[in-house]
Amino acid sequence: MGDIPNERLESARGRGFTAVTNAQSLRSWDVAIIAVPTPLLNGEPDMSFVTLACVALAQTLSPGGCIILESTTYPGTTRGLVARVVSEESGLSESDFLVGFSPERIDPGNTKYSLENTPKVVSGLSSEALSRVDSFYQSLGLQTVRALTCEAAELAKLVENSFRQVNIALVNEVLVAARAMGIDPWEAFRLAATKPFGFMGFLPGPGVGGHCLPIDPIYLSWAARQFGDSQIRLIEAADAANREMPKYTTARAIALLEQGGASERPRKVMLLGVAYKRNTDDYRESPTFQVLKELESEGIQVTLCDPIVAELNRPVEGYSVARWSPDLCKSFHLVVVMVLHDVVPIEELILSSALILDTRNFLDGFEFDGETL
Repeated sequence: MGDIPNERLESARGRGFTAVTNAQSLRSWDVAIIAVPTPLLNGEPDMSFVTLACVALAQTLSPGGCIILESTTYPGTTRGLVARVVSEESGLSESDFLVGFSPERIDPGNTKYSLENTPKVVSGLSSEALSRVDSFYQSLGLQTVRALTCEAAELAKLVENSFRQVNIALVNEVLVAARAMGIDPWEAFRLAATKPFGFMGFLPGPGVGGHCLPIDPIYLSWAARQFGDSQIRLIEAADAANREMPKYTTARAIALLEQGGASERPRKVMLLGVAYKRNTDDYRESPTFQVLKELESEGIQVTLCDPIVAELNRPVEGYSVARWSPDLCKSFHLVVVMVLHDVVPIEELILSSALILDTRNFLDGFEFDGETL
C-alpha cells in the first residue's frame, strides 16, 4: 500500500510526465532531485547510491542546471560529495551549476501529514542555488523554510529522527522496567500523556524499523566522531536499547507459550505484521525478521503473515508471507501481533487466536487470551 496510489501516477502521466530507466534518456533537464537510499555498511554511511546518482546526472548536466539532494545523510555530503562528484564527472566548474539540499519528511502511512502540508526545509550552496531550490518547491505549492547552510539542513533531518529514536528507546526501557516491577506500563504511558505540557507521548514496541530510525541517528553519531571528535552517547545508548527489544519480545512470547501450556512440539507461532509500521507494505529494517530468527533459534516454527505485504506476491528478506485469514490463525499456539493493519478485523483475530501477544497495545479495550508486551 504505497503513499502515492496508481491513479495519481496515471494522472501525472496524462499531464506529460514520463519515466526513464537510464540517464541517457534524460537528454536535458532544469532541476534534478536525488532521492536514493543511504544505508549503513559495516556501521558506517554508505554513499554509493548517492555517488552513482551524481555520476548519472553529470552525463546530461548543462550549465545552470540545479541538483537537489533529498536523501538523508551526514552534514557535508551536499558540499563535499555531490558538488564535487558532479563537477568531476561533468567537467563543469562548481560555479557552472547549482546544488542544494532539501530533506525528505515523508511518514509512510500517515494520513494527516503529507508532502503537501509538511514544511519543506530548503538550502543551497550559494544564494543563487538557495533561491532556485526555494522557488522550485514553492512552484509545487509547498511551504518552505530556508536554511542558512546545507550543513544545517542536513543536520536538522538527523536531529528530527534522532529525537524520535531516543524517546522511543526511553519508553522501551521503561516498559521492561515496569514489567519487572509488576506495573502495567501502558497504563502509565496513558496517564503521563494527559499532561498538557512538558511531555510528548511516545509508545514502546518490539523494535524500530524503516529506513530512518535504525539508520539516520547512526549517521549523526558517526559524523560527530569523524568531524567533531566528539560522541553523542544518547544516540548510541538508544540504538543499543532499541536493538534489544526483539530479544525481549521473543522472551515474552516464549514465556506466554509456557504459561499457556503449549506442550505440542514443534510449537507454532504466527508473527502478524511484517511491515515496520501499520497500513504500509514497507518492511525495511522491520523488527519482525529479528524476532523470527530469535524464535527459530529456540526451535519454534514461525510463519509470517501480513495482508498488505503479501500483496507484493514475492518473498521478502527470503521469507514467504501468508495472507491473513481467521482459519490460518487457528493453527497456531500463539499469534504475536507485531503490526496490526486496519484491514485485519480485530474481533475475528481475537476469536480465531488461541493466545495473543500484543506488542504495541493495538488491542487496548478488547478482551483476549494473552498479554501485551
